[in-house]
Amino acid sequence: MKNSLKTGLGIFIGLLALSAFGHGVEYQIIQGGVGIEIKYDDGSAFSYSEVKIYPPGDDTEYQSGLTDAQGRFIFYPDRAGKWKIIASDGLGHGVVAEVKITPNLLPQTICKNDGFSRWEKIILGLGIIFGITGIWFWLSAKKYLKQSKKNAYS
Repeated sequence: MKNSLKTGLGIFIGLLALSAFGHGVEYQIIQGGVGIEIKYDDGSAFSYSEVKIYPPGDDTEYQSGLTDAQGRFIFYPDRAGKWKIIASDGLGHGVVAEVKITPNLLPQTICKNDGFSRWEKIILGLGIIFGITGIWFWLSAKKYLKQSKKNAYS
C-alpha cells in the first residue's frame, strides 16, 4: 500500500511539473511589416489614435489598434493587393490611406488621400469665400442696373 501511495504521489507531482510547461512564453523578432507614420499638418504626432486595417476586396477588419507616441502603426499583410488604412483621433481628424502590397508581401507604393497642405487649404478656403462674394456682388449689381434702366425710361 505504501508503494502504491508513493507511486501515485510521484505521478501526481510529475503531472504538476508537466502542466508548468504549458505556461511558457516564446518570442521572435519579426522584420518586414508595413508601417505608417501619421502627423498633423503642424508636424505633431498623431499619438495614440485608433487605426483600422482592411485587406484587399474585403470590408472585414483585418487588424486594429492604436498608434504609438510618434504616430506610428505597423501591420503584417497576409496577401497581395491594395490594403486600406483608416486612422482617427476621435476628435474629427483622420486619414484614409492605401498601400499596395506586392506578391512577395512587401509594400510597393503608398497613396496619400489628402494632398493639401495647411496653407493650400487656407488659400482654397479664401478663394471660395471671395468667389461666392464676387458672384453675389455681380448678381446684386446686375439687378441694380436693371432697376436703374427701368427707372430711367419711366
